[in-house]
Amino acid sequence: MIYTHGGTIQPESVETYVVYDAELGDIHHVHEFITFKGGAKISDHEAESRVLSAGKARLPYAANLKVLRVPQGALQPGIIYSVDLKALCLVPKGRP
Repeated sequence: MIYTHGGTIQPESVETYVVYDAELGDIHHVHEFITFKGGAKISDHEAESRVLSAGKARLPYAANLKVLRVPQGALQPGIIYSVDLKALCLVPKGRP
C-alpha cells in the first residue's frame, strides 16, 4: 500500500487487526496501525486493546468480541472474510 501527501511515502510498517465474533467468526471491524519513518510503533498489546475498544464502541450490543492480528495484505478488496475459530486465521467467504 502506498500513501501520498504531497509526494509518495512508504510506511515502515502496517499492522492489521480484525474484531470478530468469538462464537461465529464474523468480522465486524478492521483497523490498521500505520507507522512512518520516525514514528513510534505501537505494541501488540496496546493495539489489541485500542482495536477492541473501538469495536465495542461500534457494536455495544455484541457480547463476545475478540481481536486477531492478520498478515499485511491478507485482506483483499471486494472479498468478505470470516475468522476460522479453531485455526485463528482468515477464511475468504466470497464477494458481496
